[in-house]
Amino acid sequence: ELSNLYIRRNRRRFWKSDIDRDKAAAYHTLYECLVAVSKLLTPFVPFISEVIYQNLVRSIDANAPESVHLTDYPVMDERLIDAELARDMNAVLEVVKLGRAARSEASVKTRQPLPAVLVYSREPGVMDAVTRLKDQATDELNVKDGQPLTDPGDVLPYTIRPKKMGELRALLEKEDPASVAERADAGKSVALTFADGATAELEPEDLLIDLSKRAGYAAAQGAIGTVALDTALTPELLQEGLARDFVRGVQDSRKKAGYQIDDHIRISVVADPEAIAALEAFRAYIMTETLADTIETWSATGASDQIEAAVNDEPDSFEAYEDQIEAGHHHVQIRLARV
Repeated sequence: ELSNLYIRRNRRRFWKSDIDRDKAAAYHTLYECLVAVSKLLTPFVPFISEVIYQNLVRSIDANAPESVHLTDYPVMDERLIDAELARDMNAVLEVVKLGRAARSEASVKTRQPLPAVLVYSREPGVMDAVTRLKDQATDELNVKDGQPLTDPGDVLPYTIRPKKMGELRALLEKEDPASVAERADAGKSVALTFADGATAELEPEDLLIDLSKRAGYAAAQGAIGTVALDTALTPELLQEGLARDFVRGVQDSRKKAGYQIDDHIRISVVADPEAIAALEAFRAYIMTETLADTIETWSATGASDQIEAAVNDEPDSFEAYEDQIEAGHHHVQIRLARV
């Protein structure tokens, strides 16, 4: 959770230029966690935990114990636990997990923005948490909006079939499928009345419940409820997805070129007109994410099919790195240079 969630969720707090209380709080929390983790890990990885401790603690506090192995083992301070926030965040993470499962089932890659995530749960706490922390859920899922789903049948129609056919099927077809599915999911029986006044109780195990999906939606179900993604893609969302692919490609090229994480760069690009239009539409976003001071673009029809291409004719008087990356279905030629 520290490396895969906290650090990723707080990247902008760490990297913003203003040194304010918010940035200091983000670093302070990370520092406290890393020091505590180095102490927790001492029995398992004694050497690297010692290196972490020496770098983070002894380097700034000469009065601290000489070794992490001479410190007290951490003890939990329950006064610092925000139980409500922990519950809310756990609910959000469950929604995110189901949303990612739905995205994977629909074969829509993570970097492609989607219009909305729709959440249905019988637990009020889950819906309250998703409302309070909507920005966290929508950003993790890369969707533009988050909305409650009052009736799963609106986007996820159910087909209910009794395991024993006959008159039961005709009676069951008169029932509301979403209501029957909800009762069965809650472990409740479904009562049916025959024409002669006789009744039958169908237990959840007596029913076959098929969940189909309306066109334009992907969904997944879990213990907390149902999460659906609106997968309708507008031209603007497709352009943003291409720009996000481009950013990932540039970041990978920066690493291959040996640039430091805080190095500012210049980017030169040759790509098809369609790709160039997307990059220009999201120029500011790309520059911010890649620490690019300038971006120069050249539009060339058919560039996506080129395996090798000269990106520009600038002299090699600066350290430069040329690469070919993929953005959407395009091959894009780039040239990076440190500023």
